[in-house]
Amino acid sequence: MEVGSQNNTFLNDTANTSFPSRNSLGFNATVLLSEDTDKFAQVFHDIILDFHTICLDGGHFADVVERFCETASNGVLIFNKLSENGNKGGKRIARIKQSLQMERNLFDLILKLHKAEIIAELDDENDDTLLKKIFKKNVHFRKLITVLHWSEEVAFTDPTGFSQLINELNEAGNGHPFVDSVKNRQFAHMDSSFLGNLSDSDWESMERMKKFCFSLLRCGRLQILDELLNKVGLSSLKVFVEVRKALSNPELSTLDFEQENYGFTEARMHFKNMANHLLNLPDEMITPIDQCIWATLGGNLSTLLAHAENVEDIFWSYLNCSVESILDAEVIKAKHVTNLDLLTNLENGEDMRSMENVFRTFFNHIDEPYYKLVCYFAGGLFEKAVDLMYETSVGHELDVDPNRIRLYTHCILLIQNGKYEYNRAKADAVIRGYTKVLTELGLYSTVPYYLSRLDGEEADKEMVKFLYALDRPDERIIVLNVAGEIDTFDVGKLCIKTFEKAKEENSLDEGEVTAEAVAKLQDIWKFLLFFPEKTSIDALVECNNILRKLFVRDRLGEAMELLSISDQNLVVLSEGHLRKLIADNPDDNNIESLVRYVQDQQREYNSYILYLEIMDKFTVWQGKFTTQLPRQPEKMSDTEYARLDAITKNDYERRMKNAQEKLSAHKKSVEEYKNSVISQIHELIEQTSTWMVCCVSETDVQDKEAYKKRKQEIIKVHERYLFYTLTMLIRIYQDTCQDEEAVQVGDLLMNSRYDLHTQLSKENLRKLLKDISKSGHVLSINGE
Repeated sequence: MEVGSQNNTFLNDTANTSFPSRNSLGFNATVLLSEDTDKFAQVFHDIILDFHTICLDGGHFADVVERFCETASNGVLIFNKLSENGNKGGKRIARIKQSLQMERNLFDLILKLHKAEIIAELDDENDDTLLKKIFKKNVHFRKLITVLHWSEEVAFTDPTGFSQLINELNEAGNGHPFVDSVKNRQFAHMDSSFLGNLSDSDWESMERMKKFCFSLLRCGRLQILDELLNKVGLSSLKVFVEVRKALSNPELSTLDFEQENYGFTEARMHFKNMANHLLNLPDEMITPIDQCIWATLGGNLSTLLAHAENVEDIFWSYLNCSVESILDAEVIKAKHVTNLDLLTNLENGEDMRSMENVFRTFFNHIDEPYYKLVCYFAGGLFEKAVDLMYETSVGHELDVDPNRIRLYTHCILLIQNGKYEYNRAKADAVIRGYTKVLTELGLYSTVPYYLSRLDGEEADKEMVKFLYALDRPDERIIVLNVAGEIDTFDVGKLCIKTFEKAKEENSLDEGEVTAEAVAKLQDIWKFLLFFPEKTSIDALVECNNILRKLFVRDRLGEAMELLSISDQNLVVLSEGHLRKLIADNPDDNNIESLVRYVQDQQREYNSYILYLEIMDKFTVWQGKFTTQLPRQPEKMSDTEYARLDAITKNDYERRMKNAQEKLSAHKKSVEEYKNSVISQIHELIEQTSTWMVCCVSETDVQDKEAYKKRKQEIIKVHERYLFYTLTMLIRIYQDTCQDEEAVQVGDLLMNSRYDLHTQLSKENLRKLLKDISKSGHVLSINGE
C-alpha cells in the first residue's frame, strides 16, 4: 500500500461544496425529550433528511463535514435516549447506533485531517519548535499524530478495552479509602504500615488507580490525569504526563538552546529507553498495567499488542508507537544525538516511521472495512477507499446495509469535491445503491440530488429510470420540481427521456399491442404535460404518434382515453411553446422548419379530434335514433273525454302534454345530433387535402426514418377513416329515409373539388358505391 501524495488530502476541498429546506438539525431537541420508542423509524428518516439538507445547503468543506459529524452525533444521542442506552430496540437499533457512531467518528477524522493540512500550510514565524517543524514537513507524522489524537477522542467518547474505566472517573478522585491514605502518607491498613508492604486490598486499589491513569493516557486526557495525580497526592507520577505532553505541547520541543526546555526531548528519549529496559523485567516483577503504561510512554509496540484485545486498542498501539518513533528520529537528527543506546533503539523502530508500513501491518490484525477506510482516508488513498466502499456494499450479492451505504455515499461526495483519481463507475454504483435505499424508504424527494452526483450522462439515465418507476402524479411532480432546482438536470429533457424509455419498452410499431403497453404509454405521456413551456411540442408529437398507431389498429376507445388526459388543448399549448422558441432563438436558421413541422402536427392532432367528435356524435345519434320512442298515454275518444269531470280532464290533458313534449324533445335531439354529424362530416370533406395528411416536407424534419414511417401510417389512417366517415354519412341518410341525399354522396365522391375517389382504395370505393346503390334502388321502386 502506497501512501498518497502530500497534495492528496482534503486540503484542496476548501472551496464551496455543492451538496425543501429543513431547520438544520432542528428535530433533535424535540425527539430527545420523547419517550416514544415508536419514533425509531422516524428518527432514522429524519437523520437521512438532515444529511440530504446539508448536501443541498452546501458551503465550505469544513462546514459540511462538521454538520455531517453533528448530525451523526445527534443521532447517537437520540438513539441512546429512545433505546434507554440499549435496553430497548434490540440488535437492529444497536446496529443503527453503532453505524451512526462510525459515521460521527469518520467525519470527525476527515475534519481533523483537513484542519491539520490547513495548519501545515500556514506561515508561522514562530516555527522554533521541533514538534511544529515535524508536523508541517513530515506528512507521515502529521497524518499519524492526527489519527492518534482522533483515536484517543473516540476512546473517550466510546470507552472500551484500555479506556473502559473512563466512565468511572469520578470514583478515582472522591472518597476512596486508598486515595485518603495516600493523601495522609499512610496506607489504609495497619499491616501495610508495619510490614512495609501493601495489603491485598491496598494493592488492588493501587492497581485500579494505575488503570485509571492508563485509561486517561489512552484517551489523551493529560490535563485530567495531571489534576487527578495532584488530587490523590501522587505528584511523583506526573513525570509520565510531562513525557506524554511532548506529543501535543510544542514548547517542550524547543530548538532554542537558551530555553529551559531545550534538553527535554533528549531527556525524554532516555526516559523511554529506561521504560523499555523495565519492560524486560520478568512478569512477576512488573504488573500488566505497569507494562501498558511503560510501553505507551516507551513506544513499545509488542508489549501493547500483547495486552490489546480489540481493534480500537490495536490501532491506537500502532499509531502511538509510530508517532513516538518518528519523533525520536527527528530529535536525534535535530539535536545530533550520539548516544549508542538511543541510536540502537532508533534503528529498531525504523519500520514504524512509514505510514504505509504502519497501516499494512495493522491490516494483518483486522478484517473490518471501517478501520481500513480510516487508514485509506488518513493516507489520502481515495481510490482504494472507493474500491473498498464498493466491495463492501453493492459489490456483493448480500443485502445492502442502509446505514453503511449512507456513510459510504457521503464519503464519496466529499471525495468528489477534490481532484482525486478513483474508480468513478464504482463510486456511482455506491450512490445508486443509496438511492435504491431512499426509494424503498419512500424518500423520493431526496433521490434527485444524489443521482445528480453521478458521472455525466449516467445522472440523466438513472433519473429517468427513477421517474419511470414512479406511479403517482403527485410523487412525479414533487420529484421533478426538486430536480429542477439542481443544475445537473433539465426537467424538460428528463420528461422527454422518460417517455422515450416508455416507447422503447412498450413499442406500438409491430406485432400485437397489449392493452397494458398502451396504458403504460398513456400514463408516462403525462410527464410531457408537467412543464408545457418546455415539452408541449413533444407532448403534441407523441400524442399524435400514439393516436396514429391506435387509429391504424381501430382502437379508438384507447385513443379517446389518451385525449381525455389533458385538460388543455395541445394545439394551444404547443403554439405558446413555439412562440417562446421563436422569441428565444431569433437567429436560428432552423426555426422556420420547426414552425412548419409543428403546424403539421397541429393539423394532424385536430384531424383526430374532428373524427372522434364525428364518431362520438354519430354513436349518440344512432343510440337515440334506435331507442324506442317515449310511451304515449292512450288517447280517449271524444265521448269518454266528455264524461270526465274537470279535475280528471286537467290531469289527462297534463299527461298528454308532457308526453308530447318528451316526444318532441327526443325527435329534436335526434335531429340536432344528425345535423351536427352531417355538418362536421362536410367540414371534414372540405379539408380532406390536409385532414390526416402529412403536409410537411422531408427537408423540415431531422429524423428521416421517423418521417417516412409517419407518412406511411397517415396515408393508411386517412384512407380508412375517410371511408368510415363517408359510410356514416350514407348510414344517416338511409336510416332517416333520405335516399336521395344518400345517392348524392356518389356525386360527392366524384366531385373534382375533393377527388375523394382518388383517396380511397378500390375495395372501399366499391363498398361505398354498393351502399349508395341501395338507396338508388329504393328511389327507383318509389318512382322518384
